[in-house]
Amino acid sequence: MLADKMNVHESHEQYCRIKKLANHLMHQSHEESQIAVQLFHNRREKNLFCETKIFTEMQCEKLRMQEFQDSMDTEKAMCRLHELSRRDKQQQEEALYVKYQDEQVHICCQKHYSMCFHIVLQITDFAAKIGEYFELMQRQLPEELLREWKYLFFHDQPLDDSFLEDKGDRKKERQTLLDAQDFQEYQTMSGAWKFENEEPNSNLCPHDRVLGHIRYCIFDMASLKNMSSRPQLPPFSLKACFIGNLFSGKTLCLQKLHKEHGLIALQPESLLSKAMISSKATCDEQLEFSLANREHQVRFIIYFYSLHIHLHTYISAVMRHLTMGIRSEKCVVKRCRHCANIIECTDTNRDGIAHCSSATNLYSMLLY
Repeated sequence: MLADKMNVHESHEQYCRIKKLANHLMHQSHEESQIAVQLFHNRREKNLFCETKIFTEMQCEKLRMQEFQDSMDTEKAMCRLHELSRRDKQQQEEALYVKYQDEQVHICCQKHYSMCFHIVLQITDFAAKIGEYFELMQRQLPEELLREWKYLFFHDQPLDDSFLEDKGDRKKERQTLLDAQDFQEYQTMSGAWKFENEEPNSNLCPHDRVLGHIRYCIFDMASLKNMSSRPQLPPFSLKACFIGNLFSGKTLCLQKLHKEHGLIALQPESLLSKAMISSKATCDEQLEFSLANREHQVRFIIYFYSLHIHLHTYISAVMRHLTMGIRSEKCVVKRCRHCANIIECTDTNRDGIAHCSSATNLYSMLLY
C-alpha cells in the first residue's frame, strides 16, 4: 500500500512538474511572440522614420536648390541691369566727350578764324592805306611814315580811325606807341637817327657768340662775292640702322630710299648668304689644293716604291756576283738593316753595322 501510494504520489508530482513546465514554456513562448511583435513594430517604425527623414532631406535639398537658382537668376538679372546702366552711362559720357571735343574744336577754329580775319583785315587796311597814299601823292611812301605804320600794324593798332567810337583814346595810345618807338630808335641810333654813311656794325652781339656766328654766316651766304664753290665739309658717308617690328615695312622703305636718293641698303641676310657662298668657294679651293697635294704625294710614294724594287733587284744581282767571286780575309758577312739582304762588305762602322751600296746610294739620292 505504501509503495502504491508512493508511486501514485511520484506520478502526481511528475505530472505536476510536467504541467508546470508546459505552462512555463507556454508563457515563455507567449512572451517571445510578444517580444517578436514588438521588435517588428519597432523595426517598422524605424524604417518609417528613416524614409520620412530621407524624404524630408530631399524636400529640403530641393528647396535649397530652388532658392539658390532663384538667387542666381536674380543676381544675373541685376548684373544685366547694371551692365545696361553702365553702357548707357558710358555712351552718355562718350557723347558728352565728343560734344565737348567738337565744342573745343569749334572754339579753336573760331578763334583761329577770328585771328586770321583780323590779321587779313589789318593787312588789307595797311595795303589800302599805302595804295591811297600812292594814288594821292603819286610817289613812294616815305620811310619814316612806313616805319610808323609798320610799328602800329605790329602793335595791333588800326590805321583808319573813321569807324572807331573812342577816337581820342586811340589817338593818345597811338601817339604813346610812336613816342616809345622814337625814343627806342634814339637809344639804338637807328631809323631816323641813323647816320647815312654808317657801315654795318659787326659787333652787335658781343655777348652772344652763337648768334654772332649765325649772323656772320648769313651775311657771308648773302654776299655773292664771298661765296666759294668749295664745300665747307669734306665728302663723308653716313651710316644708319633701321630698327622696327617684324613686317613693318623696313625693306620697302630702304628700297624706296635707294631708288630716289641712291642710298645703299645693307641687309644682314644677303650679307650672310654672300659670306657663306664665298667661304664655301674658299673651302672648295682649299679642298682641291689638298687633293692635288695628296695626289702628288701618292705619286711620289709610288715612284719611291718602284725605285726601291729596282734597287732591291740590283742589290740581289750584285750579291750573287760577289758570292761567286773571291772573298778576302777582311770581308764580313752581315745583314743590311735597310734592305734586309745578306751582303758582303769590306767596311763597317764603329757599331759593327754593315751598309750595302744600294742603301748608301739611296741615302745619297734622298739627300740630293
